[in-house]
Amino acid sequence: MWVNDIRCKNGGYKQNILQTHRFKTFEIFRNRWYNKERIKIIPKDFQFTPDSILQFYLGDGNFYREIRLCVSGFDIKHTKFLRKLLIINLNIKSRLVTSPSLNGKADLIIKKSDTNKFLKYIGNSPVKCYEYKFVDNRSKSKRLEDNKRARERYKLNKKVTKNDIRNTFS
Repeated sequence: MWVNDIRCKNGGYKQNILQTHRFKTFEIFRNRWYNKERIKIIPKDFQFTPDSILQFYLGDGNFYREIRLCVSGFDIKHTKFLRKLLIINLNIKSRLVTSPSLNGKADLIIKKSDTNKFLKYIGNSPVKCYEYKFVDNRSKSKRLEDNKRARERYKLNKKVTKNDIRNTFS
């Protein structure tokens, strides 16, 4: 099967699909979380709780300097609604980030200054395999520490230039 995807260099890619029998049980979730056009929505009965936001984050979030909720699968109105819920319930301001690959949809970015508030609200990782999502994957202090260790390891106390490299290998 050929899948057209504008994000791909040549406009598409070959894909194999394995599909199992559908369980009627999952139709309840599909009908609740997707509209008739099969675009993801936030259900009318959605409750903003630590557990519900934790599930958003575990499934669609990451922490690299700021917290990003990758909710571009949602209708843009529902993404804006989620943004409003963050302000109302947690006093956390976020911004919408779009890109051509998101086709007019957006992800939510929570500023670094509010990450602790957000993480405190959702609590700790419920399972070990998600613990990495609760630590900034690349904080400035960690980068500086890593760079310092690398300089010490290789005894690089000055900025290395192209000439230094050429002289080393000539």
